[in-house]
Amino acid sequence: MSLARSVRHTCGSRVPRGVDQGLAGPAGRPRSRTDVSGVRELPVAAARSRLAELIDAVSDGEFIYLTRRGKRVAALLPSDIAEHYEQIEDDYWARRSAEAHDRLRAHPAATVPWEQVIAELESTGQ
Repeated sequence: MSLARSVRHTCGSRVPRGVDQGLAGPAGRPRSRTDVSGVRELPVAAARSRLAELIDAVSDGEFIYLTRRGKRVAALLPSDIAEHYEQIEDDYWARRSAEAHDRLRAHPAATVPWEQVIAELESTGQ
């Protein structure tokens, strides 16, 4: 069964234009799917044998999603984008931590001892 027919059969919808509809590429290698925005999807099993090629594509700025059973499970993206995301996440948690410290300094009596939290959880059966 072709990928398009499989997707139509399981999802009840058409495959968007621009998506490669066959699974076998040259020399019987699994073919990646490309959506209309140019983002590629590739089964994890196929990515194993093409890792060097995928790394080259990602270093050229491509995004590649790895799939299992048709669902996205991981993404390959350029390292500068991943580092930027990491910095955003670090800044967010640093800000949240500073806000929590400020609240504790302003209202020290608002804290709850850990033993009290455990006792309350045990009394409610959680």
